[in-house]
Amino acid sequence: MERQIFGQTDNLNKRIMERLEYLADLKSPKTQIASAEIVEVMSEITREIKKEIAIYLDRSGQIVMVSVGSDSTAPLLEMSKKRKDWGLTALRAVHTHPNGDCRLSAPDLSALSNLRLDMMCAIGVGEKNVSFSVAVLNVRDGELVREARVWQNLSREQFYQLNPVLLAGEIEKELNNKMLHKVSEEEERVITVLVLPNRLSQQEETERREELKNLAESAGLKVVGELIQHKDKPDGVFCLGKGKLEELAMLAQNTDASCIIFDNGLSPAQENNLNRFLGKKVIDKNTLILDIFAARAKTREGQLQVEAAQLNYLLPRLIGQGVSMSRLGGGVGTRGPGETKLETDRRHIRRRLDNVRRELNEVRKQRQIQRQKRKKQQIPLVALVGYTNAGKSSLLNALTGADIYAQDQLFATLDPTVRVLKLEQREVLLSDTVGFIRDLPEDLVEAFEATLEELKEADLLLHVVDAKGENYKTQIKSVEKILKQVGVLDKPSIYVFNKIDALEEIPPFGVEGEYICVSAKEGIGLEELKKIILQKIFGTKKKYKIFLPFIEAGLMNKFYNLGQVEEIDYTEEGTVFTLISEEDVPEKLKKYITAEIL
Repeated sequence: MERQIFGQTDNLNKRIMERLEYLADLKSPKTQIASAEIVEVMSEITREIKKEIAIYLDRSGQIVMVSVGSDSTAPLLEMSKKRKDWGLTALRAVHTHPNGDCRLSAPDLSALSNLRLDMMCAIGVGEKNVSFSVAVLNVRDGELVREARVWQNLSREQFYQLNPVLLAGEIEKELNNKMLHKVSEEEERVITVLVLPNRLSQQEETERREELKNLAESAGLKVVGELIQHKDKPDGVFCLGKGKLEELAMLAQNTDASCIIFDNGLSPAQENNLNRFLGKKVIDKNTLILDIFAARAKTREGQLQVEAAQLNYLLPRLIGQGVSMSRLGGGVGTRGPGETKLETDRRHIRRRLDNVRRELNEVRKQRQIQRQKRKKQQIPLVALVGYTNAGKSSLLNALTGADIYAQDQLFATLDPTVRVLKLEQREVLLSDTVGFIRDLPEDLVEAFEATLEELKEADLLLHVVDAKGENYKTQIKSVEKILKQVGVLDKPSIYVFNKIDALEEIPPFGVEGEYICVSAKEGIGLEELKKIILQKIFGTKKKYKIFLPFIEAGLMNKFYNLGQVEEIDYTEEGTVFTLISEEDVPEKLKKYITAEIL
């Protein structure tokens, strides 16, 4: 969709105008003030033209206006008049400061109040770095006041953690007006659709239905309807049969749903056909997962991995839509411009994908350097794997005392995390990885390769399983399928059945392999788990500090024969070193032991 660019555009060249048009077509997750790509594009343009760039987003994350310079608020005044006097405009402003100073100015705060914006954000664009400041209006005695609540000099992580829809919702809930209503954008109404083979058991069918519903709710959506068709092979044109398709159209109309989510992966053609027939936004589970990932990734690495997956997923759909549009609207006046725009979009996506891949390659190189350092230091690595929401992050927090974000929701945390775990006098590194799910899109597995490479270097895998889930065996199979795809299924591993505090009685878990039952929430079984990790990593080895006088130097070979000699240091009186051995030290050599470390 072409959007007009407002403001001081007279002296801008064609390439900059194309970049501004590209910016106008971007969309942010509604749970973020602006996506990482939007921030990057705005910063790049600002650095080049040395002018302020401003965008205005609605609560769905759609950019409704782009302006250049600081005097282009007239169109916003018209938009703000469409809202009731007591409410917010349901728009948030994000603009850049070319001087690198992110502090909000008096005109910024004045515009926030006058236009009754949901939020005002300033991005200080320096030569290399960016910083952020954010402000929202306050409510006093049930009315909006000019004094703003301000967050100054936020980091990237802090900026991406602020949820604009929640903040706007909190403000509007405080407004003392009987006519105040919930803003519809806060919870998008959706219908879930599943095309299931006839051979599935009732339990398997229930698992799939609940999982899709939980995914939708994790994305902040309100599920208002469900449609199921039992069909061994989905229809190639609409995925659904004709009767079910008409039933879905009626259900969408009756429930006022704005989006339809299919559990099945949709081809570009199927997605396009459904969009046209239903007149609603249609997505599949893969797109939903990508949307959740985009909202939850906080680190630059996580955002890059998600963006790579999104671009890979978008490219064939863009091409598919272009082909169908050329067929549907072919003829005079439609070929040239349509195809030109399509090719422009393709080039934008491919160019951006190349840039993301280059940055991810740099991430992989950095991780390889970190792994080499760990190998030199001989610090073992233990990796947590498991189905999403099994409690991996909670377990990492409980074992290491970390404060990683952990919530009872699907994909609560995505970003790779490594913490030190102390085991008596020893240390290991404990690594958390992205949660898995049934039929995780291949694009996501490939995109998260930089993170999953940690698994290849791990000395031990802790496969965390939700003990209270009736479908734990299915989840284990889904995880092991991905572990096999990554090439680490044969790694030494332990099943860790978490959340046993939610069980009245612990059943015998029918798994092939060693397992332990714990509760990360209540601390049950954690000390026993540490002992198992210690045994698996270090076995029965003991570590001694040895002092051997120079006069007894001839005994050095005996210590070498006992095990591994490390950390050798020569002093004036003799040799100090560390011995790691599974054998007992002979009595005649014990007198040289100065300390038993483990």
